[in-house]
Parts: sequence; structure tokens; C-alpha cells
Amino acid sequence: PEIFGIRIRKYSAEVIKNTEVFFTVFGTDLPSDGYFLSTTDRCEDSGRSDILDKMIISLKTDAIFKNAVRLHAPEGVPFSEKYPTFQVCNKASTSLNKVMLQITAPRSKTASATWAIVLICCITLVISAYCSGANFAYMRMSINDVALIMDNGEEPHKTHARKIFKYRKQSNWLICTMAVMNILVNTIFTIAVSWLLEEHKYGSILQYIVPTVMIVLLAEILPQVREIYSEEKLKTLIKVQSKKMEEAAQGDILARIADFPKKTVQDMMTPMEDAFVLSGSETLDLKLLVTILEKGYTRIPVFEEKNKSNISTVLNVKVCLKIDGFL
Repeated sequence: PEIFGIRIRKYSAEVIKNTEVFFTVFGTDLPSDGYFLSTTDRCEDSGRSDILDKMIISLKTDAIFKNAVRLHAPEGVPFSEKYPTFQVCNKASTSLNKVMLQITAPRSKTASATWAIVLICCITLVISAYCSGANFAYMRMSINDVALIMDNGEEPHKTHARKIFKYRKQSNWLICTMAVMNILVNTIFTIAVSWLLEEHKYGSILQYIVPTVMIVLLAEILPQVREIYSEEKLKTLIKVQSKKMEEAAQGDILARIADFPKKTVQDMMTPMEDAFVLSGSETLDLKLLVTILEKGYTRIPVFEEKNKSNISTVLNVKVCLKIDGFL
């Protein structure tokens, strides 16, 4: 007979220890019965009386086809450390030994191997996140912005800008290097996770879902989810950008915005001795009106009884515009 191969049930699968299993042997001129499993190296040695260290498992013929025979092991295959491999043999033909496939117990995963794979998963995921974050960080600012910080920034930003500038000048190489490294570690991570999940009940599905979700969330989105600037970095960036503005005052105003949340009402108040106030007894003559316009205030406190602390009302300069002859 000529053997083409062997299949477990309808699809290729692992043989579970001591569990009922069906084998389908494919070939031509196959015997209809007499099949068995043997732990000997050769099928013809299974009948030798001088070999005591062996195990023989009879297989029942479940069905016969034109070019196949389906065999049945009701009690399954008793794999053990002593007998990890069985030969599929037939009593009527010793030539089957040369071509029949062996049935070998699946190798169990040791704790050290499992922890090593977990460590590989963690390392590759961190490297992947670093590549994504570094690529985003390096390409976030243009070469001109980096050059401006080098020339006009403050330490340590100038030093950092010099280090970045030499890589930024070769942007294509930088992007390609980060992309290749990212793909490499993502591939290793996917293989490692698949190895960990291959024995799970839903391993065939989880092997695709788990690596994809972890890479997208932890290695792609998380490194780029926030752009954090310290107060000093923000001020430096504003100063650099303000040099492009026509009016330097605009840059100063923008720079002070960073300090605005820390300001209190007391910081914004003007001391009474420095405040521009009017006495309630003063006359709104032309000279006083010109003084008011020169000060540029829209509201002026008015005190009574020669006591500047005794503020009685506030003069709204806009009201003065309605007075005939004010302008």
C-alpha cells in the first residue's frame, strides 16, 4: 500500500490525551483492519517479546472508503512523559512504518518559557510605543522652527534643538528607520501573543484581536494622545514665534497669558496713592476734560470730603460724550 497522509476528524488538529479520537488514513490499497498504535521505533518491533518497554493500542475500523480508512480510538491516546510518541501501524504490512505519520503529544509550555514570552511582549510593546511617539515628536516641528530655537531659544532648549536638528535634516531616513523598527517589533509582539494564546479555547480569534487592540491603544494612540508643554517651554515657544510678528508687543501679551491664571485681583489692582481720581467738588472744565482724555480711562473714581479713600461714585467718561461742547 501507499500512504498519502493522515487527518484527525474532519480537520487538522491536536490529539488530546485520553480523549476519543478518529483518524483518517489516506492512500491506495489500504488494509481494511488490523491497525494499531505502537510506541516502538518500528512497527515490526511491536510484536517482539524481548522488548518489554512498549505500549500497544488497538484501533477499530470505523469506515472504509475508496482511498481512505477511518480509524477509531475509543479511549484516546494515553500520552505520557515515558510514551510521548505513537506509530500508526498495521499487522498485515510492515511497510506502513516507513510512511505513516507519528502521533506526538503536544509539548507543554514551561513557566520559564511563558514568562520569557511575556517579557518579550512587554519589551516589544514599549519599543513600538517609543517609535510611534519619537516619530511624532521629531516631525512635530518644522526644520525652521528647530533652527529658530537653536539661534534664539534659551537653555536647555537650545541644546535639545541642536541634537534634534541633525536628525531633522535627514527626515526621510528618520521616518523610514522608525517605521521599519515599528513594523519589526509589532511583528515580534504579534507572534509572541499568538504563542501565548494558541492553547486558549478561542485562541484562533484572540490571536488576531488581542495584538491588534494592544498595538493600536498602547503603541499608537497613547504615545500621541497628549502634547504636554511645561510653562517654561510654552513661554519659549511663544517668544520664538513672536519674533515672526511685526509688533513685539503682541508677543509679550501672548507670553503673559501663561502667567494669567496665577494672577489675583490684588495683583491687578492699582494702589490708591497711584490711582487717578477726581474730587466731587471739581468742575468739568476744558482743562479737566483734556486731562481725562489724556489718561485714557473710561471710568474714574470720585471721592468726597477731600478723602481719597472715601469713594462715593464712579464717573463714566462715555457719559461725558453726550454733554454739548465736550469735544
